[in-house]
Amino acid sequence: MKTHIQAILIDFNRTIYNPDTKQLYPNALETLIYLQKSYDVYLISKNEADRMEKLKTLGIKDLFVKTYFVEEKTEKLFEEILRTYDKKISYIIGDLVT
Repeated sequence: MKTHIQAILIDFNRTIYNPDTKQLYPNALETLIYLQKSYDVYLISKNEADRMEKLKTLGIKDLFVKTYFVEEKTEKLFEEILRTYDKKISYIIGDLVT
């Protein structure tokens, strides 16, 4: 049972999935399994053909509270997802440094 519900928003490409090799990065699956035991984990991905099928094939589809397939990742989207969480103890994990 989750005691301190916090949110983690995770990007797909180049964060947990390598589009060049078409595989999850090493230990990505184990990390997701570990995280979803204590956090509400969300996946955010660009809307591309067959993305949901890819999540099923990789065995990670059911590890997320919800999956968002979007044309553009915006601050407004992140705010909407995190509206019911304490943003001070929630995390966004991605490959873009800003």
